[in-house]
Amino acid sequence: MWRDYWQRYRRFWWVPCLVIILLSGGVFWQHSRQQRFLSTNQQLMAQSTKRKVKAKPVKQKKSVSKGGFVDIKGAVAHPGIYPICVAKTRLFEVLKQAGM
Repeated sequence: MWRDYWQRYRRFWWVPCLVIILLSGGVFWQHSRQQRFLSTNQQLMAQSTKRKVKAKPVKQKKSVSKGGFVDIKGAVAHPGIYPICVAKTRLFEVLKQAGM
């Protein structure tokens, strides 16, 4: 049985070898690409931590207006709790902050 199979297909022994080589190369290429991406991200993170600028404290006026918080959920990019000033903040401004 195996001899018949070998006699019939012995010309094509290179096909499975080629498939294995191509798959191995693809896996190696993807792995090296991911490692380069990770190392680039680590370098950028290191640079960004070195370049932190100290912000000067800003004097804020005390306001008497009432404030609160709004919990935004649903179809927004950044759901969460957002602070509002009742007299000044509009709904569309809070939605803009949440990424709608």
